[in-house]
Amino acid sequence: MEIIKITVGPLKSNTYILKKGTDCILIDPGSNEQEDIVKVKQELSSLTLYGVLCTHNHFDHVSGITAFSQAAYLHQEDIDWFDQMQAYSQAKFGISFHKPQLLALKETVSLGPFSCQVIHTPGHSPGSVCFYFPEENVLFSGDTLFVNTCGRVDLPYSSPEAMKESLQRLLTLPKTTTFYPGHGWDGILGEQEDWIRLFLKD
Repeated sequence: MEIIKITVGPLKSNTYILKKGTDCILIDPGSNEQEDIVKVKQELSSLTLYGVLCTHNHFDHVSGITAFSQAAYLHQEDIDWFDQMQAYSQAKFGISFHKPQLLALKETVSLGPFSCQVIHTPGHSPGSVCFYFPEENVLFSGDTLFVNTCGRVDLPYSSPEAMKESLQRLLTLPKTTTFYPGHGWDGILGEQEDWIRLFLKD
């Protein structure tokens, strides 16, 4: 599986294209700015897109969804308060975007040749998830896990205690798992274990 990372939007979010041959899926289309949409669509131009997966409902991960006609998936808890997040994005950052049609994620996702486990990891948002592809041993961690830190838990609907439980859940995955976060660079899960365990003790 080939992984293409495109950094988009004012918060430099990572949008990922996962590619097998001419088939692909899209993770976290986080910008509705025209230049970013063009960049993503150029990468998709010769590919068949099977669907859009979103790790959570913050604008820098979902605002580009409506540029694509394929089905988009989000955890039900983040679907439930999508309208509030839209209003917060407008008030706090001056970011406006259209509400897309969304389907609720289940525990597994199968789209074309792609299959992954959906790990519910609340903390940054109630419906935050990570997508784990066991065959490739890769994880798309959204804003739950970054290299040497985790996502913010001081935002509306965030929860420090839920974040601790979510990080502990991620430690059950193989230590050799490569993770691709919503911002910044990728890392190896086992190399994050020391700081996570210190964080869990606080």
